[in-house]
Amino acid sequence: MATDTGTVRIRIADTGPPPGTPGTAPTGTRTGADGPGHGLVGIRQRAAMYGGTVTIGPRDTGPGWIVEVVLDVPSAPAAPGEHLP
Repeated sequence: MATDTGTVRIRIADTGPPPGTPGTAPTGTRTGADGPGHGLVGIRQRAAMYGGTVTIGPRDTGPGWIVEVVLDVPSAPAAPGEHLP
């Protein structure tokens, strides 16, 4: 996690499952009856609620994925009872 003036950046990267892990295809993508889920959609929706952006995709260098979220930081704390956009 990093902070810049007015923003917070969260970057998560993994290298994917080890080769031969049960429940994975040869490319490292998950398989199974659970389906794709809604986690990535939920991340995008929540970031958008706060004026943030999300970048999600495969790593450029080898297997695995990167999830990066950039959120704007309000210039002043909200007053008690005040809701952020």
